Amino acid sequence: MRSEKRRIFSALFFSGLLFLLLDSFLIFAEYGHYQQKYQMASLLLGNSQTDLQILKNEGLPSMKEAEGVLSQYGYESIRSTFFGEEFIHHCLWIITGSALCFLGTALVLFYVRCRQRKDFESLLEEISAMLEDFRSGNFRTDLLWEHLEDDASRIKDIYMQMESLGSYFEQLKEAAAIEKENTKSLVTDISHQLKTPMAALKASLEILDQEDLNEGERKEFLKRCQDQMTGLEQLSSALIQISRMETGMIRLQMEEKRIFDTVLLAVNRIIPKAEDKKIAVELEIPEPLQTLILSHDTKWMTEALINLMDNAVKYSPEGSRIRISMDRWINFLHICVEDEGIGIPKEEQHKVFQRFYRGGAREVRCQQGSGIGLFLTREIINRHCGTIKVISGGRRKQKGSLFQIQLPVTST
Repeated sequence: MRSEKRRIFSALFFSGLLFLLLDSFLIFAEYGHYQQKYQMASLLLGNSQTDLQILKNEGLPSMKEAEGVLSQYGYESIRSTFFGEEFIHHCLWIITGSALCFLGTALVLFYVRCRQRKDFESLLEEISAMLEDFRSGNFRTDLLWEHLEDDASRIKDIYMQMESLGSYFEQLKEAAAIEKENTKSLVTDISHQLKTPMAALKASLEILDQEDLNEGERKEFLKRCQDQMTGLEQLSSALIQISRMETGMIRLQMEEKRIFDTVLLAVNRIIPKAEDKKIAVELEIPEPLQTLILSHDTKWMTEALINLMDNAVKYSPEGSRIRISMDRWINFLHICVEDEGIGIPKEEQHKVFQRFYRGGAREVRCQQGSGIGLFLTREIINRHCGTIKVISGGRRKQKGSLFQIQLPVTST
């Protein structure tokens, strides 16, 4: 506001100075005309050859000479002649006109200032109203643009910033709503997942508490309790991993390392389970890819691969084989885990990566699992800027599944 006042007073000062210079020029010109008329009047009164002298352009007498001649006739002051009165009137008109013009300029400047101040106060009121809407949870600002004029560039900038801020708040609000729904869904899913093993464990313990059980029955229900405890332990571990990853407590430590070593580490971890079921694990990795350097987190990528291989062992029959292969296509690396197991129905293939989802097949229900492994695998692959998909059934073959991971290759 102070700078605005300073600009207005500066404009008034320079406009007043301009009018003053213009008045001085006009008054000086009028005074020149007055001198010429005064000198001509003295020449007419004092010389009979005046007309001839004027026609010959021989010059006029000086002002001192003219005053001497006219004083003989009683013209001793500027007001005593018609030319003097005319000169005074012209000077008054010039000063009056200049004063009116200066006053008009001042009024225009003050009007503009008042209009700008009013617009500024109106803008502040609208911004205040917008902030009130933001506080109440309404972040829409689309209707404000219809009040703007084409030349209100500064106001448009402010509105654009406010609209950008409102859009950002709207995104935060939507993200918070989604996060709230996800949290509710997670709590519901966890409750559902915990109810089944807890109920089975409680029933087994109640039966064990009975005194009429023989040794065989007691061992059977003790084994059931151990199985349920193992399932709860696996579920708790998986839930902890998911919660830590989704809340950002776990961040990938990306390092430039050989991806073959990571795949081999996962294979070595799964070999004992495969040998128990007499399942052969085959590696088909071309020699050039065995030295390929890829940016990845060894620990979490190993976890993702183990989840895929563990499912392959779990749902494959004895004497079958699991094939792990790698191939490169332009700037992408494909890691495939293929088994000869029960396969995945086409209608369930888009669901297998959902949290807590388990298929409806009898073979799936007979195996222990929480439905978290593939969900966690997808999250890990996504954080490596990759993708994962499953192929099962169809023309390729009726049994078995193929999980394919695609990772970007940024190094040679």
